[in-house]
Amino acid sequence: MPTPDTLTTATHQDFDLEVVSGAWPNDISGEVLFSAPLLSGGLPYGIFDFGGIIRLSLTPGTHGAPEGRFAWRARAIETPSKRVFDAMPGAFSPSPVGYTSPFGAPNSSNTAPLPWGDRLFTTWDAGRPVEVHPGTLEYVAEVGHVDTWGGSSMYGDTVLPFLFSSAHPVADPERDGLWTTKLEPVIADTFGMAP
Repeated sequence: MPTPDTLTTATHQDFDLEVVSGAWPNDISGEVLFSAPLLSGGLPYGIFDFGGIIRLSLTPGTHGAPEGRFAWRARAIETPSKRVFDAMPGAFSPSPVGYTSPFGAPNSSNTAPLPWGDRLFTTWDAGRPVEVHPGTLEYVAEVGHVDTWGGSSMYGDTVLPFLFSSAHPVADPERDGLWTTKLEPVIADTFGMAP
């Protein structure tokens, strides 16, 4: 069966799903988390669009779903970048690698959910991780102050700091830390090294 086009083109919204044939196994429970671009239609490539987080509950009657139904809950990740974009969309220009703006490059945080103890993060390859509330999926904060990251990776001191980091950080429960990387591209000729 081919993948339906709507899987990558439909807007994200809440649903209450039901089993229409057979019965749900009693020994399956828990939650599945997805992180994905919102696909606003403003960019040539959706992978650079602002992020959303989706939860599929595998336990019927939870997260607001009626008894016997399964909650599919989707939320936009309301990062500072997304809130500035929503307030001033005309200041953002689409490009092949995301939006550009006088405020800086937005953190789209749309790639991978990362649970860590009782906390939940979303990530992206061109922005720092973002914490969301594990119950409501609402935005909590971007991880770390820009100064703790050693400043912006590119574009200088802008309202929206541009931090390249890995979309796949590692939680370290023994040290109670989150390990990730920060990339700072060096613009130099091919035979030289930056100091």
